Amino acid sequence: DLAPPSFWDYFVKYWLPQQFLLMWSAIYRRNRGIYLVSDTNMLVEAWHHVLKGKFLEGRRNRRLDHLVHILMDRVLPYYLLKEQRQKLGFEGENLENQKRVDIIR
Repeated sequence: DLAPPSFWDYFVKYWLPQQFLLMWSAIYRRNRGIYLVSDTNMLVEAWHHVLKGKFLEGRRNRRLDHLVHILMDRVLPYYLLKEQRQKLGFEGENLENQKRVDIIR
């Protein structure tokens, strides 16, 4: 026995009903994009990594005015230019869109 019966009773009652099984089991997460239905904080963590590593250069930010300055003067222009490059065909689409196109072909 790996766990006491009271734990298994709790686990079956609260974590194995169909609505929760669909939510957390990887088997039921097929055919959906991470940008459409994301119930994890994976995208937030990824964005924080980009913000801190690329735009804040790995430095600790303690001031809100500095963060707003970086967002307006570096982050926004970077993503606006990236979007224009994608529209003009100089840069590929994001990976999710590219994968969808590959699947449709």
